[in-house]
Amino acid sequence: MMRSLTTALIAVSALASTAAAGTVSHSFSGTFSVGIFGGFGTMVDGTPFSGSFRYQHPQVGTPAGSAMAYRFDDFELEILGNTYSFTDTIANGGIRVYDKPGFPTDYFSLIIPTTGVSIAGIELRSIDFVLQQVAGTALAGTDLPSSVNAAAFDHMPGPSNPSFLQLLGSPVGTTDFALVRGDFDVASAVPEPATLAAAVFGVVAGARAVRRRRR
Repeated sequence: MMRSLTTALIAVSALASTAAAGTVSHSFSGTFSVGIFGGFGTMVDGTPFSGSFRYQHPQVGTPAGSAMAYRFDDFELEILGNTYSFTDTIANGGIRVYDKPGFPTDYFSLIIPTTGVSIAGIELRSIDFVLQQVAGTALAGTDLPSSVNAAAFDHMPGPSNPSFLQLLGSPVGTTDFALVRGDFDVASAVPEPATLAAAVFGVVAGARAVRRRRR
């Protein structure tokens, strides 16, 4: 049964990352809302989450429908006092970058299929990290970005929020459907020490580009 979401106000920071070749590391946090479909086990409304993911930049992408696919190194999610770690198991890569006319115009996501992982009494099938923007100014093409400004994507707390972290699964021992989404309150990168200087340069350059677009 569809239930309305009660979500915290989003305060998203820039998803800044290194402009140089190497490892790009992103961290995020936010709050889950319970019961979009079928509830979500013993998780209570307002449960916080945090995590991070890393990928190598640059990469050569693989067409995946209307998007380009890229590989990520690892994805980590902390919730209810437990930390869950995942690697990319999708053949052409779990990152999707979309920047073409349509809806949404700009789309950056990670798809993480899961097996054998249970959270709050729910056996997970997948985790989805999604940033979307209709205006088409958040991304410049379908190349894997070296710097993504999360605040440039669309955020609207509630059931229609286009940017979210989603858990999909079934109550343990059943085939029922359970889905929960969370709104981001932080989505920022933590550069690797070796690329810190390049990351600072990328943040400054990105901020200048945003200011130019706003003018």
